[in-house]
Amino acid sequence: MSAPSTIKQLPSNIPHLEANGSNWAIFTMRFQEAMQAIQCWSHFDGTSTTPTAKDTNKPTNVEKKEIEAWEHDDIATQYLLSQRLPNTIAVCLYAHKTAKAHWDRLTTEFTVQSVYAQNDLEQAFFNMQCTKGTDVQTFLTSLRYKQEELATAGVRITQREYQRTVLKSLPDELTQFASQTLTSTRHIGHPLDTDTLINSVIEESECLKNQRTCSQ
Repeated sequence: MSAPSTIKQLPSNIPHLEANGSNWAIFTMRFQEAMQAIQCWSHFDGTSTTPTAKDTNKPTNVEKKEIEAWEHDDIATQYLLSQRLPNTIAVCLYAHKTAKAHWDRLTTEFTVQSVYAQNDLEQAFFNMQCTKGTDVQTFLTSLRYKQEELATAGVRITQREYQRTVLKSLPDELTQFASQTLTSTRHIGHPLDTDTLINSVIEESECLKNQRTCSQ
């Protein structure tokens, strides 16, 4: 297998693994895709194993070369993984001698850890509030970004949950506007997606801001 020897850098779409495991879902998906594309994934899932000599006490020159080549490729795949790991995590993996052992350790640690991190991200999203004095457009842009961040972390927010979060996070006058907008579009058979609703709320907030400015 020559791929590990030739590739030096991973594609930019593979994120660095966060130390708290919050992006474990997207990290594993992107990393596995890349490793499969360059035919290295077998070192991580264990389907590629160390060649063995028929006589372990007297391996032939051919067998020695096969073992050395496999070990070189395995170290190369470990290096590829380390490129996307925090130093604190990479150090913990150093004692493990194979790429599969590295991956097994990561999976054991971060599968559980990522669940807690995802729950924290999800709860923080549901608790977001546009506090007094905060620009509505800035807040809703931040809310939209957080929703995308959750999707990247493997947390699915339904449209209903997304809309409910928008409604309860806004000042009363904008909550009423958003609620009426949703109701009216449902009645005519054209329910709004949440991003369109957000754009409408931003437009309404600008209108209200202009009205206040003119009345002063």
